[in-house]
Amino acid sequence: MRARALVAALAAEAGEPGATAPSSASGGSSYGPPPTTTPPPTSPPATGAPAADAPPVTPPEASASETALTDDDDEPATTADDEVAPAAAADADAPGPAASGSAALGSDGAPPPTVEVAAAVEVEGTPRSARPAPVAAHPSPAASGDVAARVEADGRYADAFLAAFGTRDVSVARIADAIAAFVATIRSGTSAFDRFDAGDATALDAAARRGLALFRGRAGCVACHAMSGPRAAFTDHAFHNTGIAARTAARRAAPAVTTGEAAPAPVVLAAAFDPGRALMSKAQRDTGAFKTPTLRDVAVRAPYTHDGSFRTLAGVIRHYARGGFADPRLDPRVRPFDASDRDVADLVAFLHALTSDVAPGLAPDLSSRAARTELRFVDARGRPVVGLPVGVEPAGDRLPGDVPVASRRWSLTTDDDGRIAYPPARRTHMRLVLPAGVTVPQGTWIPDTCRTLTLPTTVAGRATLSVAWPAGAPVPAALAAFHEARPLTEAQRDALRAHAPATLAALRTVAPTFTLVGSVEVAGRSVARFEAWLPDACAAEAVVDVPLPARRVTAPVTLAPGRETRLDLGR
Repeated sequence: MRARALVAALAAEAGEPGATAPSSASGGSSYGPPPTTTPPPTSPPATGAPAADAPPVTPPEASASETALTDDDDEPATTADDEVAPAAAADADAPGPAASGSAALGSDGAPPPTVEVAAAVEVEGTPRSARPAPVAAHPSPAASGDVAARVEADGRYADAFLAAFGTRDVSVARIADAIAAFVATIRSGTSAFDRFDAGDATALDAAARRGLALFRGRAGCVACHAMSGPRAAFTDHAFHNTGIAARTAARRAAPAVTTGEAAPAPVVLAAAFDPGRALMSKAQRDTGAFKTPTLRDVAVRAPYTHDGSFRTLAGVIRHYARGGFADPRLDPRVRPFDASDRDVADLVAFLHALTSDVAPGLAPDLSSRAARTELRFVDARGRPVVGLPVGVEPAGDRLPGDVPVASRRWSLTTDDDGRIAYPPARRTHMRLVLPAGVTVPQGTWIPDTCRTLTLPTTVAGRATLSVAWPAGAPVPAALAAFHEARPLTEAQRDALRAHAPATLAALRTVAPTFTLVGSVEVAGRSVARFEAWLPDACAAEAVVDVPLPARRVTAPVTLAPGRETRLDLGR
Protein backbone atom coordinates (compact mmCIF):
# COMPACT_ATOMS: atom_id res chain seq x y z
CA MET A 1 0.00 0.00 0.00
CA ARG A 2 2.80 2.42 0.87
CA ALA A 3 4.49 1.64 -2.45
CA ARG A 4 1.25 2.27 -4.35
CA ALA A 5 0.67 5.52 -2.47
CA LEU A 6 4.21 6.64 -3.25
CA VAL A 7 3.76 5.78 -6.92
CA ALA A 8 0.46 7.67 -7.07
CA ALA A 9 1.97 10.77 -5.48
CA LEU A 10 4.97 10.81 -7.79
CA ALA A 11 2.79 10.11 -10.82
CA ALA A 12 0.60 13.08 -9.95
CA GLU A 13 3.67 15.26 -9.62
CA ALA A 14 4.98 14.08 -12.97
CA GLY A 15 1.62 14.82 -14.60
CA GLU A 16 1.19 11.27 -15.84
CA PRO A 17 -2.06 10.36 -17.56
CA GLY A 18 -4.21 8.42 -15.19
CA ALA A 19 -2.32 9.56 -12.10
CA THR A 20 -4.23 10.12 -8.89
CA ALA A 21 -3.88 13.43 -7.12
CA PRO A 22 -5.62 15.03 -4.11
CA SER A 23 -8.58 17.16 -5.06
CA SER A 24 -8.50 20.61 -3.50
CA ALA A 25 -12.24 20.93 -3.95
CA SER A 26 -13.43 17.80 -2.21
CA GLY A 27 -10.54 16.56 -0.16
CA GLY A 28 -10.82 13.20 -1.89
CA SER A 29 -9.07 11.90 -4.97
CA SER A 30 -9.58 12.74 -8.62
CA TYR A 31 -8.97 10.03 -11.18
CA GLY A 32 -8.50 10.16 -14.92
CA PRO A 33 -6.24 11.61 -17.61
CA PRO A 34 -5.38 15.30 -17.82
CA PRO A 35 -7.15 17.47 -20.39
CA THR A 36 -6.16 16.45 -23.92
CA THR A 37 -4.77 19.81 -24.91
CA THR A 38 -1.66 20.44 -26.93
CA PRO A 39 1.06 22.23 -24.94
CA PRO A 40 1.95 25.69 -26.25
CA PRO A 41 5.15 26.16 -28.24
CA THR A 42 8.18 27.00 -26.12
CA SER A 43 9.17 29.78 -28.52
CA PRO A 44 7.20 32.11 -30.81
CA PRO A 45 6.30 30.50 -34.13
CA ALA A 46 8.24 31.56 -37.20
CA THR A 47 6.58 34.06 -39.49
CA GLY A 48 4.44 32.21 -41.95
CA ALA A 49 4.07 29.13 -39.74
CA PRO A 50 0.68 27.41 -39.56
CA ALA A 51 -1.91 29.33 -37.57
CA ALA A 52 -1.95 28.50 -33.87
CA ASP A 53 -5.64 27.67 -33.92
CA ALA A 54 -5.40 25.29 -36.86
CA PRO A 55 -6.49 21.82 -35.78
CA PRO A 56 -3.53 19.42 -35.69
CA VAL A 57 -3.73 16.17 -37.58
CA THR A 58 -3.48 13.57 -34.83
CA PRO A 59 -2.96 9.92 -35.73
CA PRO A 60 -5.02 7.51 -33.63
CA GLU A 61 -3.51 6.02 -30.50
CA ALA A 62 -1.26 3.18 -31.60
CA SER A 63 -0.58 0.01 -29.71
CA ALA A 64 2.88 -1.08 -28.71
CA SER A 65 2.76 -3.84 -31.29
CA GLU A 66 2.04 -1.32 -34.03
CA THR A 67 4.52 1.37 -33.18
CA ALA A 68 7.21 0.15 -30.79
CA LEU A 69 10.53 1.39 -32.11
CA THR A 70 12.73 -1.63 -31.61
CA ASP A 71 15.87 -3.07 -33.11
CA ASP A 72 13.68 -4.67 -35.79
CA ASP A 73 13.37 -1.21 -37.32
CA ASP A 74 17.09 -1.48 -38.02
CA GLU A 75 17.73 2.22 -37.74
CA PRO A 76 21.25 3.46 -38.43
CA ALA A 77 23.61 2.79 -35.57
CA THR A 78 25.05 6.30 -35.43
CA THR A 79 22.10 8.30 -34.22
CA ALA A 80 24.29 11.34 -33.72
CA ASP A 81 24.91 11.33 -37.43
CA ASP A 82 22.32 13.78 -38.81
CA GLU A 83 22.12 12.07 -42.21
CA VAL A 84 20.40 9.12 -40.62
CA ALA A 85 17.75 8.29 -38.12
CA PRO A 86 16.56 10.81 -37.50
CA ALA A 87 17.91 13.90 -39.20
CA ALA A 88 17.33 15.98 -36.11
CA ALA A 89 20.53 17.97 -36.33
CA ALA A 90 19.80 19.06 -39.88
CA ASP A 91 16.29 20.10 -38.95
CA ALA A 92 17.53 22.11 -35.99
CA ASP A 93 19.23 24.46 -38.41
CA ALA A 94 16.47 24.42 -41.02
CA PRO A 95 15.07 27.84 -41.94
CA GLY A 96 11.55 28.72 -40.97
CA PRO A 97 8.72 29.18 -43.43
CA ALA A 98 8.81 32.12 -45.76
CA ALA A 99 8.02 35.51 -44.30
CA SER A 100 4.85 35.81 -46.29
CA GLY A 101 2.73 37.07 -43.43
CA SER A 102 0.30 34.20 -43.58
CA ALA A 103 0.27 30.44 -43.63
CA ALA A 104 0.09 28.63 -46.94
CA LEU A 105 -3.34 27.05 -47.16
CA GLY A 106 -4.17 23.67 -48.59
CA SER A 107 -6.91 23.00 -51.12
CA ASP A 108 -9.28 22.23 -48.27
CA GLY A 109 -8.57 25.53 -46.52
CA ALA A 110 -6.22 24.29 -43.82
CA PRO A 111 -2.49 24.97 -43.46
CA PRO A 112 0.15 22.26 -43.58
CA PRO A 113 -0.35 20.55 -40.23
CA THR A 114 1.56 20.10 -37.06
CA VAL A 115 1.19 16.45 -36.10
CA GLU A 116 1.15 14.74 -32.74
CA VAL A 117 2.24 11.13 -33.05
CA ALA A 118 1.08 8.58 -30.51
CA ALA A 119 3.74 5.93 -30.18
CA ALA A 120 5.04 3.27 -27.88
CA VAL A 121 8.72 3.82 -27.23
CA GLU A 122 10.99 1.09 -25.97
CA VAL A 123 13.87 2.61 -24.03
CA GLU A 124 17.28 1.14 -23.36
CA GLY A 125 19.72 2.42 -20.77
CA THR A 126 17.85 5.59 -19.86
CA PRO A 127 14.21 6.67 -20.00
CA ARG A 128 13.63 9.93 -21.81
CA SER A 129 11.13 12.62 -21.06
CA ALA A 130 9.41 13.05 -24.39
CA ARG A 131 6.97 15.93 -24.07
CA PRO A 132 8.17 18.69 -26.39
CA ALA A 133 5.78 21.26 -27.72
CA PRO A 134 4.52 20.73 -31.27
CA VAL A 135 6.89 21.99 -33.94
CA ALA A 136 5.70 23.57 -37.17
CA ALA A 137 5.99 21.60 -40.39
CA HIS A 138 8.98 21.91 -42.71
CA PRO A 139 9.81 25.25 -44.35
CA SER A 140 8.18 26.41 -47.55
CA PRO A 141 10.07 26.48 -50.86
CA ALA A 142 10.38 30.27 -50.58
CA ALA A 143 12.87 29.73 -47.77
CA SER A 144 15.25 27.84 -50.08
CA GLY A 145 17.48 30.90 -50.41
CA ASP A 146 18.49 30.31 -46.81
CA VAL A 147 19.70 26.84 -47.85
CA ALA A 148 22.13 28.37 -50.34
CA ALA A 149 23.36 30.82 -47.72
CA ARG A 150 23.95 28.01 -45.22
CA VAL A 151 25.82 25.87 -47.76
CA GLU A 152 28.05 28.81 -48.69
CA ALA A 153 28.72 29.78 -45.06
CA ASP A 154 29.57 26.19 -44.15
CA GLY A 155 32.28 26.09 -46.79
CA ARG A 156 32.75 22.36 -47.31
CA TYR A 157 31.54 22.54 -50.93
CA ALA A 158 33.42 25.76 -51.79
CA ASP A 159 36.13 24.03 -53.86
CA ALA A 160 33.51 21.86 -55.60
CA PHE A 161 31.51 24.96 -56.64
CA LEU A 162 34.73 26.60 -57.82
CA ALA A 163 35.56 23.59 -60.00
CA ALA A 164 32.02 23.27 -61.39
CA PHE A 165 30.98 26.92 -61.82
CA GLY A 166 34.17 29.00 -61.74
CA THR A 167 33.52 30.70 -58.38
CA ARG A 168 32.77 29.59 -54.82
CA ASP A 169 29.43 31.44 -54.79
CA VAL A 170 26.46 29.24 -53.89
CA SER A 171 22.96 29.94 -55.19
CA VAL A 172 19.71 28.02 -55.42
CA ALA A 173 20.13 27.81 -59.20
CA ARG A 174 23.60 26.31 -58.85
CA ILE A 175 22.43 23.81 -56.25
CA ALA A 176 19.60 22.79 -58.57
CA ASP A 177 22.02 22.39 -61.50
CA ALA A 178 24.37 20.27 -59.37
CA ILE A 179 21.60 18.00 -58.12
CA ALA A 180 20.17 17.67 -61.64
CA ALA A 181 23.59 16.66 -62.96
CA PHE A 182 23.85 14.00 -60.27
CA VAL A 183 20.33 12.68 -60.86
CA ALA A 184 21.12 12.34 -64.56
CA THR A 185 23.81 9.79 -63.65
CA ILE A 186 21.35 7.56 -61.79
CA ARG A 187 20.70 4.89 -64.38
CA SER A 188 20.18 1.16 -64.21
CA GLY A 189 21.55 -1.62 -66.37
CA THR A 190 20.66 -5.23 -67.01
CA SER A 191 20.18 -7.19 -63.78
CA ALA A 192 19.78 -10.82 -62.80
CA PHE A 193 16.01 -10.24 -62.71
CA ASP A 194 16.06 -8.92 -66.28
CA ARG A 195 17.89 -12.03 -67.46
CA PHE A 196 15.40 -14.21 -65.56
CA ASP A 197 12.49 -12.28 -67.05
CA ALA A 198 13.96 -12.79 -70.52
CA GLY A 199 13.90 -16.57 -70.06
CA ASP A 200 17.14 -17.47 -68.23
CA ALA A 201 15.77 -19.74 -65.48
CA THR A 202 19.19 -19.92 -63.82
CA ALA A 203 19.53 -16.14 -63.32
CA LEU A 204 17.74 -16.17 -59.95
CA ASP A 205 18.60 -18.54 -57.12
CA ALA A 206 15.92 -20.26 -55.03
CA ALA A 207 15.79 -17.50 -52.38
CA ALA A 208 15.37 -14.75 -54.97
CA ARG A 209 12.60 -16.70 -56.74
CA ARG A 210 10.75 -17.12 -53.44
CA GLY A 211 11.23 -13.39 -52.85
CA LEU A 212 9.79 -12.62 -56.29
CA ALA A 213 6.71 -14.71 -55.47
CA LEU A 214 6.26 -12.82 -52.19
CA PHE A 215 6.82 -9.49 -53.95
CA ARG A 216 4.04 -10.24 -56.42
CA GLY A 217 1.82 -12.04 -53.92
CA ARG A 218 1.43 -11.98 -50.15
CA ALA A 219 3.69 -8.99 -49.49
CA GLY A 220 1.80 -6.90 -52.05
CA CYS A 221 4.85 -4.87 -53.09
CA VAL A 222 3.66 -4.62 -56.71
CA ALA A 223 0.71 -2.49 -55.60
CA CYS A 224 3.12 0.48 -55.72
CA HIS A 225 6.34 -0.93 -57.20
CA ALA A 226 4.71 -1.83 -60.51
CA MET A 227 6.26 -4.47 -62.77
CA SER A 228 4.22 -3.80 -65.92
CA GLY A 229 5.65 -2.96 -69.31
CA PRO A 230 8.50 -4.41 -71.38
CA ARG A 231 11.06 -3.41 -68.74
CA ALA A 232 9.69 -3.26 -65.22
CA ALA A 233 10.22 0.16 -63.65
CA PHE A 234 9.31 -1.05 -60.13
CA THR A 235 7.42 2.18 -59.49
CA ASP A 236 3.95 3.50 -60.21
CA HIS A 237 5.34 7.07 -60.29
CA ALA A 238 2.63 8.00 -57.76
CA PHE A 239 2.72 9.48 -54.24
CA HIS A 240 1.80 7.47 -51.14
CA ASN A 241 1.79 7.93 -47.37
CA THR A 242 3.42 4.78 -45.99
CA GLY A 243 3.83 5.95 -42.39
CA ILE A 244 7.50 6.93 -42.70
CA ALA A 245 6.93 10.61 -41.88
CA ALA A 246 4.94 9.71 -38.75
CA ARG A 247 7.57 7.19 -37.66
CA THR A 248 10.41 9.67 -38.10
CA ALA A 249 8.46 12.35 -36.22
CA ALA A 250 8.12 9.95 -33.30
CA ARG A 251 11.81 9.11 -33.40
CA ARG A 252 12.79 12.77 -33.44
CA ALA A 253 10.77 13.37 -30.31
CA ALA A 254 12.05 10.30 -28.43
CA PRO A 255 14.79 8.20 -30.04
CA ALA A 256 14.52 4.53 -29.10
CA VAL A 257 16.65 3.52 -26.13
CA THR A 258 16.15 0.79 -23.50
CA THR A 259 15.51 0.75 -19.80
CA GLY A 260 15.38 -2.96 -19.28
CA GLU A 261 11.77 -2.61 -18.11
CA ALA A 262 9.36 -5.44 -18.86
CA ALA A 263 7.33 -3.62 -21.50
CA PRO A 264 7.34 -0.28 -23.36
CA ALA A 265 5.03 2.45 -22.13
CA PRO A 266 2.90 4.51 -24.55
CA VAL A 267 4.06 8.11 -24.74
CA VAL A 268 2.33 10.86 -26.71
CA LEU A 269 4.93 12.60 -28.81
CA ALA A 270 4.72 15.91 -30.64
CA ALA A 271 7.38 16.52 -33.26
CA ALA A 272 8.15 18.01 -36.63
CA PHE A 273 6.23 16.07 -39.26
CA ASP A 274 7.48 16.05 -42.85
CA PRO A 275 4.50 17.19 -44.96
CA GLY A 276 5.80 15.44 -48.07
CA ARG A 277 4.03 16.30 -51.31
CA ALA A 278 1.66 18.62 -49.41
CA LEU A 279 4.53 21.10 -49.17
CA MET A 280 4.15 21.65 -52.92
CA SER A 281 0.52 20.73 -53.64
CA LYS A 282 -0.87 22.45 -50.51
CA ALA A 283 -3.44 19.64 -50.36
CA GLN A 284 -4.06 18.00 -46.98
CA ARG A 285 -4.62 14.65 -48.68
CA ASP A 286 -0.94 14.71 -49.74
CA THR A 287 0.37 15.14 -46.21
CA GLY A 288 3.15 12.66 -45.54
CA ALA A 289 3.02 11.30 -49.10
CA PHE A 290 6.18 10.68 -51.11
CA LYS A 291 6.83 9.41 -54.62
CA THR A 292 7.36 5.69 -55.05
CA PRO A 293 11.04 5.18 -55.94
CA THR A 294 12.25 2.59 -58.39
CA LEU A 295 13.78 -0.48 -56.77
CA ARG A 296 16.38 -1.00 -59.45
CA ASP A 297 19.85 -0.90 -57.84
CA VAL A 298 18.16 -0.38 -54.46
CA ALA A 299 20.64 -2.73 -52.76
CA VAL A 300 23.48 -0.29 -53.44
CA ARG A 301 21.55 2.84 -52.46
CA ALA A 302 21.41 2.65 -48.66
CA PRO A 303 20.14 4.23 -46.46
CA TYR A 304 16.47 3.89 -47.36
CA THR A 305 13.17 5.82 -47.49
CA HIS A 306 12.87 9.51 -48.29
CA ASP A 307 14.61 10.56 -45.08
CA GLY A 308 17.24 7.81 -44.94
CA SER A 309 15.84 6.46 -41.69
CA PHE A 310 16.47 2.76 -42.43
CA ARG A 311 19.95 1.34 -42.70
CA THR A 312 19.01 -1.99 -44.31
CA LEU A 313 16.47 -3.44 -46.69
CA ALA A 314 15.43 -5.92 -44.01
CA GLY A 315 14.42 -3.01 -41.78
CA VAL A 316 12.27 -1.51 -44.53
CA ILE A 317 10.57 -4.86 -45.18
CA ARG A 318 9.75 -5.31 -41.48
CA HIS A 319 8.26 -1.80 -41.41
CA TYR A 320 5.82 -2.73 -44.19
CA ALA A 321 5.19 -6.21 -42.78
CA ARG A 322 3.92 -4.49 -39.62
CA GLY A 323 1.56 -2.41 -41.72
CA GLY A 324 3.63 0.78 -41.65
CA PHE A 325 3.23 3.27 -38.80
CA ALA A 326 0.04 4.77 -37.38
CA ASP A 327 -1.06 7.77 -39.44
CA PRO A 328 -4.62 8.84 -40.35
CA ARG A 329 -3.59 9.28 -43.99
CA LEU A 330 -1.80 5.94 -44.30
CA ASP A 331 -2.30 4.59 -47.81
CA PRO A 332 -4.74 1.63 -47.75
CA ARG A 333 -2.30 -0.33 -49.91
CA VAL A 334 -0.01 -0.55 -46.87
CA ARG A 335 -1.34 -3.62 -45.07
CA PRO A 336 0.41 -5.93 -42.61
CA PHE A 337 1.46 -9.34 -43.86
CA ASP A 338 2.99 -12.38 -42.22
CA ALA A 339 6.76 -12.32 -42.72
CA SER A 340 9.04 -14.90 -41.17
CA ASP A 341 12.79 -14.33 -41.00
CA ARG A 342 13.13 -16.46 -44.13
CA ASP A 343 10.50 -14.39 -45.92
CA VAL A 344 12.42 -11.22 -45.10
CA ALA A 345 15.68 -12.78 -46.29
CA ASP A 346 13.99 -13.98 -49.50
CA LEU A 347 12.62 -10.53 -50.28
CA VAL A 348 16.07 -9.03 -49.65
CA ALA A 349 17.58 -11.64 -52.01
CA PHE A 350 15.11 -10.64 -54.73
CA LEU A 351 15.85 -6.94 -54.25
CA HIS A 352 19.56 -7.68 -54.61
CA ALA A 353 18.70 -9.37 -57.91
CA LEU A 354 17.62 -5.96 -59.23
CA THR A 355 21.21 -4.69 -59.07
CA SER A 356 22.79 -3.85 -62.43
CA ASP A 357 25.43 -6.32 -63.61
CA VAL A 358 27.66 -3.35 -64.48
CA ALA A 359 27.27 -0.20 -62.40
CA PRO A 360 26.23 2.66 -64.71
CA GLY A 361 27.03 6.29 -64.07
CA LEU A 362 30.23 5.59 -62.11
CA ALA A 363 31.57 8.88 -60.77
CA PRO A 364 34.61 10.15 -62.72
CA ASP A 365 37.97 10.84 -61.14
CA LEU A 366 38.17 14.64 -60.94
CA SER A 367 41.37 16.64 -60.89
CA SER A 368 39.77 18.89 -58.24
CA ARG A 369 39.76 16.11 -55.60
CA ALA A 370 41.69 16.96 -52.46
CA ALA A 371 44.83 14.95 -51.76
CA ARG A 372 44.37 15.68 -48.04
CA THR A 373 41.45 16.95 -45.96
CA GLU A 374 42.06 18.79 -42.70
CA LEU A 375 39.19 19.40 -40.27
CA ARG A 376 39.28 21.58 -37.16
CA PHE A 377 36.65 21.10 -34.44
CA VAL A 378 35.79 24.02 -32.16
CA ASP A 379 33.41 24.22 -29.23
CA ALA A 380 30.48 26.54 -28.66
CA ARG A 381 32.89 29.38 -27.76
CA GLY A 382 35.24 28.84 -30.68
CA ARG A 383 37.94 27.04 -28.68
CA PRO A 384 39.59 23.90 -30.09
CA VAL A 385 38.00 20.61 -29.02
CA VAL A 386 40.97 18.56 -27.88
CA GLY A 387 41.01 14.76 -27.66
CA LEU A 388 37.74 14.23 -29.56
CA PRO A 389 37.60 10.72 -31.08
CA VAL A 390 36.46 10.94 -34.71
CA GLY A 391 35.76 8.01 -36.99
CA VAL A 392 36.14 8.69 -40.71
CA GLU A 393 34.65 6.20 -43.18
CA PRO A 394 34.10 6.11 -46.96
CA ALA A 395 30.63 7.18 -48.13
CA GLY A 396 28.85 8.30 -51.26
CA ASP A 397 29.40 7.06 -54.80
CA ARG A 398 32.37 4.90 -55.72
CA LEU A 399 35.23 6.17 -57.85
CA PRO A 400 37.50 4.10 -60.08
CA GLY A 401 39.96 2.23 -57.88
CA ASP A 402 37.64 1.92 -54.86
CA VAL A 403 39.34 -1.02 -53.16
CA PRO A 404 39.93 -1.53 -49.41
CA VAL A 405 43.56 -0.46 -49.49
CA ALA A 406 42.59 2.84 -51.17
CA SER A 407 39.37 3.40 -49.20
CA ARG A 408 40.38 3.01 -45.59
CA ARG A 409 38.43 3.77 -42.47
CA TRP A 410 40.25 5.97 -39.98
CA SER A 411 40.01 6.25 -36.19
CA LEU A 412 41.46 9.65 -35.33
CA THR A 413 41.69 11.95 -32.32
CA THR A 414 41.81 15.75 -32.49
CA ASP A 415 45.14 17.31 -31.54
CA ASP A 416 45.83 20.27 -29.24
CA ASP A 417 44.39 22.61 -31.86
CA GLY A 418 41.28 20.46 -32.46
CA ARG A 419 42.51 19.17 -35.85
CA ILE A 420 42.45 15.86 -37.70
CA ALA A 421 43.62 15.10 -41.23
CA TYR A 422 43.09 12.21 -43.64
CA PRO A 423 43.43 11.36 -47.35
CA PRO A 424 39.96 11.03 -48.95
CA ALA A 425 39.00 7.50 -49.96
CA ARG A 426 38.07 6.55 -53.51
CA ARG A 427 34.55 7.76 -52.83
CA THR A 428 32.78 11.06 -53.35
CA HIS A 429 32.51 11.66 -49.60
CA MET A 430 33.85 10.67 -46.21
CA ARG A 431 31.44 10.37 -43.27
CA LEU A 432 32.36 11.41 -39.75
CA VAL A 433 31.35 9.20 -36.83
CA LEU A 434 31.19 11.34 -33.69
CA PRO A 435 30.65 10.46 -30.02
CA ALA A 436 27.11 10.46 -28.66
CA GLY A 437 25.85 13.97 -28.08
CA VAL A 438 28.33 15.66 -30.46
CA THR A 439 26.80 17.18 -33.59
CA VAL A 440 28.01 19.55 -36.29
CA PRO A 441 25.90 21.83 -38.50
CA GLN A 442 25.23 20.80 -42.09
CA GLY A 443 25.85 17.15 -41.37
CA THR A 444 28.77 14.76 -41.13
CA TRP A 445 29.42 14.03 -44.84
CA ILE A 446 32.57 15.74 -46.12
CA PRO A 447 33.06 15.88 -49.93
CA ASP A 448 36.29 14.66 -51.50
CA THR A 449 36.94 18.17 -52.85
CA CYS A 450 37.16 19.71 -49.36
CA ARG A 451 40.70 20.66 -48.30
CA THR A 452 40.20 22.53 -45.04
CA LEU A 453 37.12 23.11 -42.91
CA THR A 454 36.32 24.40 -39.42
CA LEU A 455 33.41 22.58 -37.80
CA PRO A 456 31.65 24.19 -34.84
CA THR A 457 30.27 21.61 -32.42
CA THR A 458 27.72 21.61 -29.64
CA VAL A 459 30.22 20.59 -26.95
CA ALA A 460 31.50 22.61 -24.01
CA GLY A 461 33.95 19.95 -22.81
CA ARG A 462 33.97 16.46 -21.34
CA ALA A 463 33.45 14.88 -17.95
CA THR A 464 34.86 11.55 -16.78
CA LEU A 465 33.51 8.79 -14.58
CA SER A 466 35.68 6.16 -12.86
CA VAL A 467 33.87 3.07 -11.56
CA ALA A 468 35.26 0.23 -9.45
CA TRP A 469 33.04 -2.81 -10.09
CA PRO A 470 32.33 -5.77 -7.81
CA ALA A 471 34.34 -8.88 -8.65
CA GLY A 472 32.83 -10.70 -11.62
CA ALA A 473 30.44 -7.90 -12.59
CA PRO A 474 30.37 -7.19 -16.35
CA VAL A 475 31.42 -3.72 -17.46
CA PRO A 476 28.90 -2.13 -19.86
CA ALA A 477 29.95 -0.24 -22.97
CA ALA A 478 28.10 2.88 -21.83
CA LEU A 479 26.26 4.37 -18.86
CA ALA A 480 23.40 6.72 -19.67
CA ALA A 481 22.99 9.72 -17.41
CA PHE A 482 19.81 11.71 -16.81
CA HIS A 483 18.42 14.59 -14.83
CA GLU A 484 15.57 14.01 -12.36
CA ALA A 485 12.83 16.58 -11.99
CA ARG A 486 12.99 16.14 -8.21
CA PRO A 487 15.37 14.33 -5.87
CA LEU A 488 14.41 10.67 -5.46
CA THR A 489 15.54 8.15 -2.88
CA GLU A 490 16.59 4.67 -3.92
CA ALA A 491 13.39 3.29 -2.33
CA GLN A 492 11.30 5.66 -4.43
CA ARG A 493 13.10 4.68 -7.61
CA ASP A 494 12.66 0.97 -6.83
CA ALA A 495 8.94 1.48 -6.23
CA LEU A 496 8.54 3.37 -9.49
CA ARG A 497 10.50 0.79 -11.45
CA ALA A 498 8.29 -1.97 -10.08
CA HIS A 499 4.90 -0.27 -10.28
CA ALA A 500 5.07 2.78 -12.56
CA PRO A 501 8.03 2.81 -14.96
CA ALA A 502 6.29 5.41 -17.14
CA THR A 503 6.15 7.79 -14.19
CA LEU A 504 9.85 7.32 -13.55
CA ALA A 505 10.49 8.07 -17.21
CA ALA A 506 8.37 11.23 -16.97
CA LEU A 507 10.44 12.45 -14.02
CA ARG A 508 13.66 12.07 -15.99
CA THR A 509 15.23 13.82 -18.96
CA VAL A 510 18.24 12.63 -20.88
CA ALA A 511 21.72 13.83 -19.99
CA PRO A 512 24.95 13.02 -21.86
CA THR A 513 25.91 9.36 -22.09
CA PHE A 514 29.18 8.14 -20.56
CA THR A 515 31.04 5.88 -23.00
CA LEU A 516 33.59 3.30 -21.90
CA VAL A 517 37.16 4.39 -22.61
CA GLY A 518 38.99 1.47 -21.01
CA SER A 519 39.26 -0.75 -17.95
CA VAL A 520 41.97 -2.49 -15.90
CA GLU A 521 41.91 -5.34 -13.40
CA VAL A 522 42.92 -4.41 -9.86
CA ALA A 523 42.86 -7.09 -7.14
CA GLY A 524 40.26 -9.12 -9.03
CA ARG A 525 38.00 -6.15 -9.70
CA SER A 526 37.48 -4.12 -12.86
CA VAL A 527 38.14 -0.41 -12.67
CA ALA A 528 36.59 1.27 -15.71
CA ARG A 529 36.87 4.79 -17.04
CA PHE A 530 34.01 6.43 -18.92
CA GLU A 531 33.78 9.84 -20.54
CA ALA A 532 30.91 12.02 -21.72
CA TRP A 533 31.04 14.98 -24.09
CA LEU A 534 28.95 17.78 -22.61
CA PRO A 535 26.75 20.14 -24.61
CA ASP A 536 26.90 23.85 -23.99
CA ALA A 537 24.74 25.00 -21.03
CA CYS A 538 24.47 21.45 -19.67
CA ALA A 539 23.17 21.14 -16.10
CA ALA A 540 26.07 20.34 -13.77
CA GLU A 541 24.48 17.48 -11.83
CA ALA A 542 22.87 14.23 -12.97
CA VAL A 543 22.54 10.58 -11.99
CA VAL A 544 23.47 7.32 -13.68
CA ASP A 545 21.79 3.93 -13.39
CA VAL A 546 24.51 1.32 -12.93
CA PRO A 547 23.36 -2.25 -13.72
CA LEU A 548 24.72 -4.98 -11.46
CA PRO A 549 23.97 -8.72 -11.60
CA ALA A 550 21.51 -8.64 -8.68
CA ARG A 551 20.42 -5.01 -8.52
CA ARG A 552 20.57 -1.59 -10.10
CA VAL A 553 22.43 1.22 -8.35
CA THR A 554 21.71 4.90 -9.00
CA ALA A 555 24.55 7.29 -8.26
CA PRO A 556 25.11 11.04 -8.69
CA VAL A 557 27.62 12.30 -11.27
CA THR A 558 29.07 15.71 -12.01
CA LEU A 559 28.62 17.05 -15.54
CA ALA A 560 31.19 19.79 -15.57
CA PRO A 561 34.01 20.08 -18.13
CA GLY A 562 37.23 18.64 -16.77
CA ARG A 563 35.62 17.09 -13.68
CA GLU A 564 35.76 13.40 -12.71
CA THR A 565 33.29 11.42 -10.59
CA ARG A 566 34.54 8.29 -8.81
CA LEU A 567 32.25 5.44 -7.78
CA ASP A 568 33.12 2.34 -5.76
CA LEU A 569 30.35 -0.24 -6.05
CA GLY A 570 31.82 -2.54 -3.40
CA ARG A 571 33.10 -6.07 -3.63
